[in-house]
Amino acid sequence: MEVDRAPCQDAHEGSEGVTDQERIAAYLERLETMSPQQLREEWTRVFKAPPPKAMSPTLVKRDLAYRFQAKVYGGLKPSLRKRLMSVLEDEGKLVPARRTKLAPGTRLVREWNGRTYIVDATQDGFLFDRKPYPSLSAIAREITGAHWNGRRFFGLTKSNRVAEE
Repeated sequence: MEVDRAPCQDAHEGSEGVTDQERIAAYLERLETMSPQQLREEWTRVFKAPPPKAMSPTLVKRDLAYRFQAKVYGGLKPSLRKRLMSVLEDEGKLVPARRTKLAPGTRLVREWNGRTYIVDATQDGFLFDRKPYPSLSAIAREITGAHWNGRRFFGLTKSNRVAEE
């Protein structure tokens, strides 16, 4: 007789020969066959507390499925977890993520359509063509005529960095 173990506890155990996707698929199939009462019992076993009374069986299934997948794949990235914790510390108020500010005097050079553009960081924003701008996005829009993420346009994001060889 097979013992029905708590799914989140065995997310990484007894997995010889079974892929993560197969374990997740099996758990999701099991959730689909559960009655509302069984889902509440599963929730209580996984979260060590009963589900909220007003929570629908569909939402209970979704949360249980997410929890199992997070257990298998490792959950949230540490950077996102840190960001969420900072929101909690700010009494639930979402504040903009802190970005590294360019030091005044930093010069950005970008070539676009055969022309070279130079932007200088200032204490209050940026200077381009001898005119002040509040953001790099405003300058990128001025150069291209289209909406751009300024940091991306000027190569300041991870996605634009080229790996050094």
